[in-house]
Amino acid sequence: MPSKEYYYKDSKKYIAQTTEWVKNNRKKHNSYVVKVYVKDILSGKKKGMDLRLKLLEFIGMKCLRCNYKKNTLALQLDHKKGDGNIDKKRFSSNYSMYRYYLNAPLEAKEVLQTLCANCNTIKRYENKEQNNKYEKNPNIIL
Repeated sequence: MPSKEYYYKDSKKYIAQTTEWVKNNRKKHNSYVVKVYVKDILSGKKKGMDLRLKLLEFIGMKCLRCNYKKNTLALQLDHKKGDGNIDKKRFSSNYSMYRYYLNAPLEAKEVLQTLCANCNTIKRYENKEQNNKYEKNPNIIL
């Protein structure tokens, strides 16, 4: 295997060779991309889902309004006071938010609640929370 110096010294030549190899070995290259990158992406999503489930278990695995608990994918972590936009600015991703609240359980209990998707949408409409796309729609019946 060539040394690092080889790549730095003849970087244009190396890039040309690599580009040529990719053109000639498209199938091999695509399978490599799928194995490496997609696997990393999915494992990252799995970690986030695991943290989300831990947080749901801690806060409550059923909707506080209607007691729905059949499918955890329909349960959402909702900010009690409707200040989720502050957390969106504060954290770079849901993953980092989940990690933070798992490390600060008292704050999590104080700030978050579990609602199903339907009840969360109704709450946002009733409280006229940020990004309320339902506010301008006269066809919504409660």
